[in-house]
Amino acid sequence: MPGEKAFVFITAELGKERQVLENLKNLVGVKESYMTFGLYDIVSLVETEGANLATKGITETIRKLPGVRLTITMMIVQ
Repeated sequence: MPGEKAFVFITAELGKERQVLENLKNLVGVKESYMTFGLYDIVSLVETEGANLATKGITETIRKLPGVRLTITMMIVQ
C-alpha cells in the first residue's frame, strides 16, 4: 500500500516551541521539522508507509505532544 505525505503546521504554547520541535524529531514518520516565524511556529513533513496518516501520524501522536496547541494539515497529492 502506498504511503501518504503531509505538511503539518503547528502552533505551540508560548515558550514551548523548542520542546515541541525536539519531540517531533523523535517521532517515527516525521521526516523534517523546522521552526518558523509567522502564523505557525513549526512546519513538519510527515510520511507514513501505509494509509491513515491523518489518524495515526497526526491525531494520535503530534496533536498529543506536550506544548502543541493547534495543528493544520495539508495532505500532499501525488
